[in-house]
Amino acid sequence: MASDKFDPTDDSNFFWQSKYKKIETTGVESYIDGSDTLANKGHQVLSFHHVPSGKQVFFKAFITKYSENYTSDWGGGEQVFGRTDPIYTFSHTTRKIELGFSVPAGSESEAFENMGRVQRLIQFLYPAYFQSNPGSKVDGSNTIGQSPLVRIKMMNLIQSVKGDASAGMGDEAWKKRKELYEEYKSSWLPTNGLLAAIQNVSVNTELSKEGVLEKAPNTVMPKNFEITLSFAVIHEHTLGWDESGNSLDPTFPYGVVLAEPGKLKVDEGHHAGTDNPDAELGAAFWKGGIENGRIDQERMLQAAQDSEAARYGGVWNWMTGKAKRHSGEQGGTYGKDAVFIWGAGDDRAANLYNEVTTDQAKAFREEKKKK
Repeated sequence: MASDKFDPTDDSNFFWQSKYKKIETTGVESYIDGSDTLANKGHQVLSFHHVPSGKQVFFKAFITKYSENYTSDWGGGEQVFGRTDPIYTFSHTTRKIELGFSVPAGSESEAFENMGRVQRLIQFLYPAYFQSNPGSKVDGSNTIGQSPLVRIKMMNLIQSVKGDASAGMGDEAWKKRKELYEEYKSSWLPTNGLLAAIQNVSVNTELSKEGVLEKAPNTVMPKNFEITLSFAVIHEHTLGWDESGNSLDPTFPYGVVLAEPGKLKVDEGHHAGTDNPDAELGAAFWKGGIENGRIDQERMLQAAQDSEAARYGGVWNWMTGKAKRHSGEQGGTYGKDAVFIWGAGDDRAANLYNEVTTDQAKAFREEKKKK
């Protein structure tokens, strides 16, 4: 009976101001509502998918309230003699969401359709039945066959996600982070919504403030509906951590994949406290330890890559100042031009990324002058 398939014949995902009634205009060829375009093209919509029937209904994403509450239940609380705190035993964590949205009408046609959309949402609160004795003339009663579970989808904020966030970072950390950001998108399909048990739906029309449209004698259509609902999320897979400290679902709950810490390649000469001739400079650069230095170095590189101008600007001058102390320009050990990070021979340069020589910087400045 249950269905998680999207019904392509249901046009409740399509918004059009004159779908049910032609708009009467005077000297105007057509009326276009920007919110229709935003919902149809940008898919900034709120959808509900009724699992028992497979039906769905869409609303424009005029969100007025959105809050999430995670509650962890710690059972027991047994007080032991001589112990300051009670002993707690973890039971489970629940996730509840409160959502509010407006359903305004830009035309009589939309006011009529809005009533139908709200009507369908209310119908989703009821279960599916089957006949206990089909064909019986004596007992043809109905029995609940399936609870009214609903999938709720609100762009990327309320959605069902289950993904792998093992995006390892190497020497091209910034590039990979950029790809992760650009790939972050959300499907509009209602079947990708969170499985939920709706516990409350409130419908407020504010008739005295916003008024109504008179369809016919004794027949009116509200200009706007204010809907608020609360629901408990039904988790469809195990959440938590494994014995190795890895998240069982690293993309929960918003589907975001973050990059792992970058691994800056360094050789022995960059470690503080070694016998290498660079040890003294290395100790100053790494500020007390390779880990803090690695983070400082990586952040510096990321900042420099934010723009081409910064790449060869003040950051370049500051970094190459250290480089020159190791280059032939200031009587240093090595006979190479300054590099972006600090001067070294080819062996050391091979172990560092984002290298820029003084000749490259000069060429860059000349190119900028031409523009």
